[in-house]
Amino acid sequence: MTDAVDDAFRALQVEYLASLPERLQELRADVAALRSGKPDASPALKVRLHRLAGSGASYGFVRLSALAREAERWIAANGDSREVEPLESIVDQLTRAASDAEREVKGRASGEAGK
Repeated sequence: MTDAVDDAFRALQVEYLASLPERLQELRADVAALRSGKPDASPALKVRLHRLAGSGASYGFVRLSALAREAERWIAANGDSREVEPLESIVDQLTRAASDAEREVKGRASGEAGK
């Protein structure tokens, strides 16, 4: 890619990553709702996770996408369960993956700025 295209894509990645804390908080709220037995929690989680899986891949964040798909599979198999510890663990992993992705994008930007 050209430098201009790389810079534009990186800017999009930064913008996307900035939206993740809110998205992750929404996932945590949905997990809490699932734990408490709210009937609409499972469908809401499915939608959020599906969107995260797709958008993560689109922005080049393979780990985020893979984790979201793993959580989607968990919901498909256990959607009515109130035992959500495995799902909470995946959301924690998503949080770490988002932080790692942010460091990576910022690292590339600072590394290229020095060229």
